[in-house]
Amino acid sequence: MEEMIEDGLDEKFKFNVWKDILTEFGKERALFAGVLFIHLLMGFFDVSTTFITKYIIDSLILKENSSLIGFFSLLSIGLTLCFFTLIFLAIWLCGKMEENILHNLRVRIFKKYQMLSLSFYDTHAVGHLMARITSDIEKIGEVMAWGFSELMWQVIVLFFTIIAMFMLNGALTLIILVVTPIIMFVAWMMNKVILRRNRLVSKLNSQIISTYDENIKGLLTAKTLNREAINDEDFSNLSLEMRRASVRATRTMVFMPFVIAGISSIGTFFVNIGGANYVMQNVITIGTLVSFSALLAKLMEPIAWFAELFAWVVSAQASVERVIAVFKEKVEIADS
Repeated sequence: MEEMIEDGLDEKFKFNVWKDILTEFGKERALFAGVLFIHLLMGFFDVSTTFITKYIIDSLILKENSSLIGFFSLLSIGLTLCFFTLIFLAIWLCGKMEENILHNLRVRIFKKYQMLSLSFYDTHAVGHLMARITSDIEKIGEVMAWGFSELMWQVIVLFFTIIAMFMLNGALTLIILVVTPIIMFVAWMMNKVILRRNRLVSKLNSQIISTYDENIKGLLTAKTLNREAINDEDFSNLSLEMRRASVRATRTMVFMPFVIAGISSIGTFFVNIGGANYVMQNVITIGTLVSFSALLAKLMEPIAWFAELFAWVVSAQASVERVIAVFKEKVEIADS
């Protein structure tokens, strides 16, 4: 018994599928707003440290002025403590939001199972239905809580970083921004492969859970017909197929950040050459170049991470599709 949603491994990314499941965020508005506020503070403090570095290099180190070393040391300690506190709060809020989302989805899908008619269970394996309420929902909760929290953080860092880079030098900033569309295009192409492979993994996972259920329920029949060896071989082949599919999917997901980093290094090379020439022509100071390089590293992190986020989201899309399919299943007989 195969579910229709398990097919269609070559389908494209569907935003409408995520739009349906994202309504769960509406129930956690307070936690979401708290995480957003914390990320705004962290992003502002994170980018501000580069301007502190610029001032220290230009006004203290190059001029051999040590009068404010103690002040900036205490400032650095204070910022570190602030970061520690904010990170702790963000992790605590995200963890609470994840558990709330998992609870709401489990209750919602269990209530829907209770309402569906017997004909639904005649055409759907119990193992597949168990996968919806366990592994599929866990993957959705992880992406919704931690994935979108990280998305907020990276977008905020990207926004503050670009503003800070334009404040330091607009020409160097434009050089690095030229590389961004190339990175996005490569990420898009690789994500098409990742989506197809992760859907296959998710399909095989459901089949394995279904096989577990069927073998346990049919244990007496298997012993009577002496099918233990046959069942064992069938299950081993299915597990081996899932292992191979998982390795292929993971290999692509792991390889993608290295491709993104390689493309990013090209833009970094030209920025460093141009920045060095500006320093020699007294267009910018050494402190500005060092601060710009630090901001450049911050900029590459969210750009590369967006590609990882796309891979993370598309890997969970098959789970979202199956859960939404259960939610949309029509109830043939309703209580009066």
